[in-house]
Amino acid sequence: MTSKAKSDKIDYIKGAEAESKILEYLIQQNRPYNAADISANLRVIKKADVLKCLTYLHESQKIDMKLFGKQAVYCCKQSTQSVVSPEVLQEMQTEQEELKNKTKELKENITKMRNELGELEKLPPTSEIPIVQSELKKTWMELQSRLAALGTDDQEDREKEKVDLKTPEEISKLDLMIEKYRTLWLGHRKICKQAIRVIQDVMKDEDARSNFLEQIGLEDDSAELCSLEQEQIQSSSTAGMRSQPRHTSHTPVGIKRSFSGTIKV
Repeated sequence: MTSKAKSDKIDYIKGAEAESKILEYLIQQNRPYNAADISANLRVIKKADVLKCLTYLHESQKIDMKLFGKQAVYCCKQSTQSVVSPEVLQEMQTEQEELKNKTKELKENITKMRNELGELEKLPPTSEIPIVQSELKKTWMELQSRLAALGTDDQEDREKEKVDLKTPEEISKLDLMIEKYRTLWLGHRKICKQAIRVIQDVMKDEDARSNFLEQIGLEDDSAELCSLEQEQIQSSSTAGMRSQPRHTSHTPVGIKRSFSGTIKV
């Protein structure tokens, strides 16, 4: 029985240590207590010492005290700061929004930098640069050899396609030949048109007459050929040139289907 009492013995505190303990407890709890409750909750300060400490703390204006009848209740000091004005609150909200935007930008920059770091990590390290340089040099030499081979082929093709320039006398002869065969073509074209017109006149079926050119394989002359004919007529009338002899063995250029015994120009 005596040993149990000794083991349950409590070391009570008093004085400044007890005052600090009570003040810390009231601030931590932040609610009113009477002396009996504080002594029962702390267990290390006797009730008489609690009353002395509370009296001293109240006189020192470190805690507040209020009487409810004969019961005294103690609590820690509450904040005496004034209410924040709307202007100051608006400034604080603006600053908060700016900080949020800045935080968002920093997060985006972090993401961007991480992506760039990932791309950089894909590149070969410094120790492998000589190997990569050797491979690139080998590839460059292969491309240079291929380019040289292509250049040789292009030069040979240009030499094959090279055309000798004509002298003025040769150009004059070619112009005369062109004029001769153009006149022949116009004459043959005129004969062909007259023959087609005669055949169409004797046709009774209107559909057969309209589809006659397609049936015999003829196409309408292009705009270039019509323009060429007009130029030749104007040139002939201006210069007073005589028509070249007609050769019935030639067929007009516009005919697609060739018949036996005909000669193409």
